Amino acid sequence: PDNASWQAFVDGDILKSVNLIDESFYEPEKARREAAIERGVYAMRVRVVQFPITAYLRWEFETYFAMLRLGEEIRVIEQRDIEDIEEQGRLSDVWLFDSNFALVPKYSSDGELTGGWQIVEAAALREIFTLSDQLIDRSEPFQSFYARLKQESDTLTTW
Repeated sequence: PDNASWQAFVDGDILKSVNLIDESFYEPEKARREAAIERGVYAMRVRVVQFPITAYLRWEFETYFAMLRLGEEIRVIEQRDIEDIEEQGRLSDVWLFDSNFALVPKYSSDGELTGGWQIVEAAALREIFTLSDQLIDRSEPFQSFYARLKQESDTLTTW
């Protein structure tokens, strides 16, 4: 993507990349997220991942640490663990915002965010929340997934 943090990550400057995430995302987003939490808005993301982990997803993981500090709950599940409930293509990410709103992003084959759609219609929300309940039940907190991934894999040695 056209993003200074991403470019620093690609260039191998992970520390600069993380600092830019804080400057460009965390700080501007902090007040808005705090206000949403005060209104009772709860945000949870269930991220479906495939192996091998792409460079873009490795960078996205770094953004998750900022999101966690902002109060978002992030869970991860491997795509192979949901094949029995996946009906239409690859479901790679679901962002749930209380019971009235959900976002389903679309990613390229390289793992880059290319668009997506929002869900606000009641019947569609019920369906996505039923699916989400299944994903949540099978997923694990991002922090434990990330720690396990770092421990089990040499793909994260640059971190």
